[in-house]
Amino acid sequence: MGIDLVITCDCGISCLQEIDYANSLGLDVIVTDHHRVKEKVPSAYAVLDPNQPDCSYPFKELAGVGVAFKLIQALAQKSSSEKVEPWDYLDLVALGTIADVVSLRGENRILVKFGLERLNRTSNLGLRALIEVAGLDEKEIKGGHIGFILAPRLNACGRLSLSRKAVRLLLSTSWGEAIKLARDLDAENRQRQKIEGSMRREADKLLPETKESVIILIKDGWHPGLIGLLASYVREKYFRPAVIFSPQGDVARGSARSIPKFSIFDALQACEDLLLSFGGHKMAAGMMIPIKNITMLKDRLNELAEEKLSPEDLVPTYSIDARVSLKELESDFFQDMELLPPYGSENPQPLFLGEGLSHFSSPEFNKKFVKAVIGAKEGGERFEAIAFSLSEEGKRIMRSGDMDMIFTPTINRWKGRETLQLEIKDVR
Repeated sequence: MGIDLVITCDCGISCLQEIDYANSLGLDVIVTDHHRVKEKVPSAYAVLDPNQPDCSYPFKELAGVGVAFKLIQALAQKSSSEKVEPWDYLDLVALGTIADVVSLRGENRILVKFGLERLNRTSNLGLRALIEVAGLDEKEIKGGHIGFILAPRLNACGRLSLSRKAVRLLLSTSWGEAIKLARDLDAENRQRQKIEGSMRREADKLLPETKESVIILIKDGWHPGLIGLLASYVREKYFRPAVIFSPQGDVARGSARSIPKFSIFDALQACEDLLLSFGGHKMAAGMMIPIKNITMLKDRLNELAEEKLSPEDLVPTYSIDARVSLKELESDFFQDMELLPPYGSENPQPLFLGEGLSHFSSPEFNKKFVKAVIGAKEGGERFEAIAFSLSEEGKRIMRSGDMDMIFTPTINRWKGRETLQLEIKDVR
């Protein structure tokens, strides 16, 4: 059986030559993508991209999976078959939207909200197997579980080798096959974590004492499938736009992650003469570049950053929603907070500042978290509190016992038991 139609997902808007070649072979191409158009729209049979010129679709922040879902919705409207029900795919839409770290406002928030509901009762054997292998089968799955547990396992094989295994998992019709593939992905994710940890240590050694406005690093042997994760790590740790390169002969593959006040897509567009190719959006991009041009790219990106960024823009800050006394926190308040998720990019968890606090149990420290019972010094209600990414200074303050604390209230559910919990973001 010959092929006469190609449908892209989350790619294609920059593939002018590739689509022209497909046309020359007699193939129809339907592009579904959400990335920004660089030069012109490709000559495809149809192009679905809310960010293309003159597109009237009102919500521009859909993830690639969200655009693909729009195609499914349109096909369902044209189909007379009762088997085509777009809402059946919302578990996958939530998964892809969170994994792509797009804005969780507007339509994306609605897609993820109802997608999470479906994910918690999914009939997809592959997802059920992955949830079990990841140890989430007895938990209510939330957005954070996708971003930090499920998506990394699905992505691991694509980063280290080929993504076919993840596709096979999601298409599994046999529980035996699904559970085997989920375990394989779990093993590959552990291997990914090991390699990434080594790359992080190497990156930290390469960084100078004085950080430039845009951090650019290159090293032989860095896995090209993991440079995006390394760019995210550098960006988060040093709060600078970061571009990481993996050399491949005379050229290098690069991945960039940025901070809110600096569009990396616009910056790369201004440097297009130095690049072989690039694509992306304001917060993330990928590129290919001759190695001889990397120094010039570094200089030019830093010049652009100096023009657009103030010193304050390079300092991470917390936006506090309210100062509160722990005496004010009752169970109804925690329940009301449950109405606000899903949280994510551009829709963060509400943050509260509690002052004059102390711990009333010796803090428990392990590799993954710090846990303690926290309350006001003058007495009143005490709460279990947990922190997942405290700095060494934050840990020292936790040991000392007296602190002000930025936190978000949560309800921890485990094996039918509910615990009111404060998730610590930072202390002073």
